Amino acid sequence: MGLVGGFCLGLLAIVLPPLACAVRTGCDHHFIINIILTICGWIPGILHAWYIILRFPDGKDATRRREAVRQGRAPVVQQGYGQPAAAQGVYYPPPPQQETGYRY
Repeated sequence: MGLVGGFCLGLLAIVLPPLACAVRTGCDHHFIINIILTICGWIPGILHAWYIILRFPDGKDATRRREAVRQGRAPVVQQGYGQPAAAQGVYYPPPPQQETGYRY
């Protein structure tokens, strides 16, 4: 979302904080928290909506993907006709096996 979209979302957060939160992250726990904060007081709802807008600049899913890549656990990319990339020749090594603690 560009500068103009972020600015419009910031203005929407002043008028209707839960709606701005829902636009950015969908109807999840952030939306419920924002409704509760807006009922308790308008200013806490606005501050929480601005926090969500700044915390998830590209939306919630894009932020999760970026953090997964940063932590080295990138998701499997779907390619072609909905088949995993591993089925099309791209090799992903298997995850390391955990030891059970039993040694014989």
